[in-house]
Amino acid sequence: MGHVGSSKDANLEMDIDLNDDEEKPSNAEILNELGEDMVKYFCKKASIVFFNEYGLISHQINSYN
Repeated sequence: MGHVGSSKDANLEMDIDLNDDEEKPSNAEILNELGEDMVKYFCKKASIVFFNEYGLISHQINSYN
C-alpha cells in the first residue's frame, strides 16, 4: 500500500469571498440558472424518495378533495 501523507502536507487553494455586500441571487435567478429540466428532475426524484420513505399520506389527499 502506498504512503498516505498528512493533511498538513496538502497544498490547497481556496477562493473564499467574504464580501457580504454582494446581492444574493433571487429564487427566480437560481431556478433560471438551474434550468427547467433540472428542477423537474429534482422534484421527481425528491417525490420518489419521499413516498418510498413515508408512503402515501391519505389524510392529506382526502383533505385536498
